[in-house]
Amino acid sequence: MPQSFDQLENEPLEAEQPVLRVGLAGFNESQCKNIFLSLANPLPNHPTWRISPFQLADAWLLCGDHSAPADNGHQDTLRVTPGLPHDRLLTLSLSDIDRPVAFSLPLASAEIEARLTFDVRSTPSLLTVLDAFEHWLQPLRAKFILGAQLMARESQLKRVVYHVSCNGKLLAVLDFAGWKIGLLPEATPEQLSGALWETRPSQAHAIPNHFVTNSVEQLRWIFAQHTVRNMLPKRYQRQVIYFANTPSVPQTWLQPAHLLLLRELLIRPGTLKELSDRTALAPEEVTRDLACLYFSGSLTTTPEKAATNASGRTEVSTPKWGRLPKAETTIFNSTLPPDTEMLLDHDTTAPAGLQRE
Repeated sequence: MPQSFDQLENEPLEAEQPVLRVGLAGFNESQCKNIFLSLANPLPNHPTWRISPFQLADAWLLCGDHSAPADNGHQDTLRVTPGLPHDRLLTLSLSDIDRPVAFSLPLASAEIEARLTFDVRSTPSLLTVLDAFEHWLQPLRAKFILGAQLMARESQLKRVVYHVSCNGKLLAVLDFAGWKIGLLPEATPEQLSGALWETRPSQAHAIPNHFVTNSVEQLRWIFAQHTVRNMLPKRYQRQVIYFANTPSVPQTWLQPAHLLLLRELLIRPGTLKELSDRTALAPEEVTRDLACLYFSGSLTTTPEKAATNASGRTEVSTPKWGRLPKAETTIFNSTLPPDTEMLLDHDTTAPAGLQRE
């Protein structure tokens, strides 16, 4: 069975596999149940897959019998009719899809060019698709492993340069003086799991041009978002939490729950329990999302460090994030949220220190 929240408390961070999320659309209740049961026993040394709200998922499973090109003259528009009573019609722009997708058989339309298909009644068929998803999501999984290693070594790290390599191949450059991390795009989770960390002189901080540049906050966020561990520091679970700064991660990473929590904190600070009550979010979900916001430099338990306005008082006005999506009512819901484009004027977050506050 998938490991539960806090079950890995005493296990090494580096040994953990990420929790990846899959969204479903067009399936009926029986088909959803079959998929849920197929995901219940993850393979050893593989990520755990969980069903999530559609727009929050890392990958999508679409019911082929309910999917067809839209009848609007646009060749790249796909319509998925609902399979559950309270679902709504889903319309997808194929050119905008940025995650792996698979269709169940049979396909209702011969016009669908499905690269990945599966039999919803067959667990081996679905696991084959998930294996392909995991290969496609290799960059995310690699960042999760590097983020886990970063968190595990946090108390020993200094503001210097580290090279991470495996069998003589450079996989990552961590420049804590410049607060930049470069990662080899094709680095695999397996390579990073067995990699060697070496302290290098400051002159070795250059990140190769073909590496992908990330920040410490981004790697921490990815780990906190995809772990089953409780990564929120203990004092944030007991004390009043204040809004400190806008999150120093890409705006597209902010999910509806993150925006909701930020809005509530801007209205007034609160404890974890109060925030759960005010947002109607489950305590476990609030804990995970607050951990992400904590590692992105957005939270503080020190009133003096809370965001203030010109008069020195705690700022309570809502930032220009636009409207907030409504919470999903079911994990099987295939309804996309309303437009969540954010209009932040600027990013005022300074990099947090290596040591937690």
